This record gives sequence, structure tokens and C-alpha cells, in this order.
Amino acid sequence: MESKYKNPDFSYLIGALADGSLYSNTKHYIYRITYYQHSQEYLKHCIEPRIQKLFNKIGNYYFDQRKSVYFYEIVSKEIYQIYLRYIESFKADVDRSIPSWIKQGNKLLKFNFVSGFFDADGFFYLVPENNDFRVRFGQSEFQVLQDIKEMLKDDFTCSDVLGPYQSKEGVKPYFELHIYGIDQVKKFHRVIKPCHPDKRLEVHQLKKPYQAE
Repeated sequence: MESKYKNPDFSYLIGALADGSLYSNTKHYIYRITYYQHSQEYLKHCIEPRIQKLFNKIGNYYFDQRKSVYFYEIVSKEIYQIYLRYIESFKADVDRSIPSWIKQGNKLLKFNFVSGFFDADGFFYLVPENNDFRVRFGQSEFQVLQDIKEMLKDDFTCSDVLGPYQSKEGVKPYFELHIYGIDQVKKFHRVIKPCHPDKRLEVHQLKKPYQAE
């Protein structure tokens, strides 16, 4: 029987862990899953409802003043072990990749993972005066972006995985994946359905300068 956790909500939550972590300390019996975001509204509307629906549990909110970031934390050995089972190598120390059950799953699983990943670690780059519209992903793990490209290739025209780039000395290099063009951006917004309140596009953001109101 197919696991009840191989569903779109959990696929989204795993993707959203692009800006999150799993932590355990067996000696002190600590097991936690943490999601980080500058927007508390995102955590309230996109993360917490899925956690409650899947696990019938509510986490706690905190604010890190040093980094000016909110985080939502679920403390549970049972839930931690479920994550650990289904996340595969996505949060491994090396050679990270997207879980095979998502990569080999249906479009709903794939697109929900991409939605969570984009909400956590992607953005729309929109410069209408230069006719420059794109979906942009940035990530330190090449294979993760390569997996996303493979999952989207039947519906979107993606760039190659670009990089590595070095933002500054001593920081891990990163890679980028882009989807170019106003029509592709509109389609991504419509099909992938970002949940993050700051990543819901308004009509005026997608107008070229010469388009009439």
C-alpha cells in the first residue's frame, strides 16, 4: 500500500525545507523540524496548516533577533522520524538530491515540491522596462537544481544549471536555475501556485511598459 505521507502536502513541506532544518540529539531526547522565514505570515498560512493536517500537531513560533528571521518549530520524535524516512538525501551533509518518490511521482507531487522550494528559496525577477521576466532559483547544491529542471522540463523551458558563483570569500559557492519570459512566468505562477504571500504576483507586475492599462 502506498504510504499516506507520499502526498502533495508533504511534498510541499519537504521542498520548503530548502530554508529549514532537521535536528536531533538522542542523548537529550531532542527531535525537531524547523522552518525559517522573514515572513511570519508565510509560516502561518503555508507551513502550519499542512503540519496540522498531516500530523495533527501545532508547532511554536520564535523570532531570532540577531538574524531578523522568524522560525516555526515542531518538536516530536515521531514526526522527525517520518521526515527522516521520506526526505532521503535532500538535507544530507553532502550530495543532496530531491527524494526519489517525488522525482518519480506524478505532476502534483513534483509541482508541490517546486512550490515549497520556490517559496523558501526562489523568487520572481521582474524588470519590465528591460523586458526581463524570469523565475529564479538559487541553491548551493547543483543536483537539487538539476532535479528541479528535470521535473519541470515537460512544462517549462529552463536554463542550464548555471555556476558555480562565489558571492564572497569563505562562503560556499552557489548555482542558479532560470525560467525566462513573461509567458513562462505567468504559467509558473498559475501552475506551480506559490503559497508565500510575498510571491503572489499582481497583474501590474507583469505588464510590459508599452502595454495599455
